[in-house]
Amino acid sequence: MTVRINKNALNLREELTKAQGVVRYEQRQFWMDGLVENGTFDNDLSGWSSAGLDVASVSVVGSAARLVGNSYIYQTISGLTAGKPYFLTVDITETNSQGSLRIGTSINGGDIYDSPTQTSAKTLTRTFTPSGTTVVITLKAEGTTGNTAAYMDFDNVAVFEVDENDEVIHSLPLGWKPLHVYEDGLIQREGDVHDYTVVKTGGAYAIKPAVQPTGATETCVIAEREL
Repeated sequence: MTVRINKNALNLREELTKAQGVVRYEQRQFWMDGLVENGTFDNDLSGWSSAGLDVASVSVVGSAARLVGNSYIYQTISGLTAGKPYFLTVDITETNSQGSLRIGTSINGGDIYDSPTQTSAKTLTRTFTPSGTTVVITLKAEGTTGNTAAYMDFDNVAVFEVDENDEVIHSLPLGWKPLHVYEDGLIQREGDVHDYTVVKTGGAYAIKPAVQPTGATETCVIAEREL
């Protein structure tokens, strides 16, 4: 026995219009600052914890974290994606001292990265790939204990998600499409593709800034929900 079912043909344009009417149009702001809290040390050490033999002498001087003698500061960064690359940058200067940068899974740990001892002023950079969702950043002075004339200054600490070319990207949640990008309160793009590039991987969008952001850069992405 043959059963035949007859159904009217669908007008796809009409059905899509109905579906769009059900899903409310929405715009949202996404703030895409660096992952480090208070990486510029403008006023204090908020966001950081201090330790070491000279912990009492750790302070902020001239908008930089000053680590005297033998001491270190550290910050736990959460919300990372395991297997994705991230880029860290920090400015250091020294006065009769030496120091290092450590990236690890524990306080003062360097299992992900332990820099060579630094003895001169420079900007330290490092790309790292976490195996989990949390890392601990440690900035360390390795001078003589109790020698207050020897210190390291650390400033402009920033961590950003990057792509395979070490270019900073700001990933949007799945289902959101970027419309405009504002940086430090100024509109960066309104149709000018040279200011940033929009990339799409795995169905999600990301913003790739033309100029590398810093620890002080505040980026806001205006996005719309894709229907």
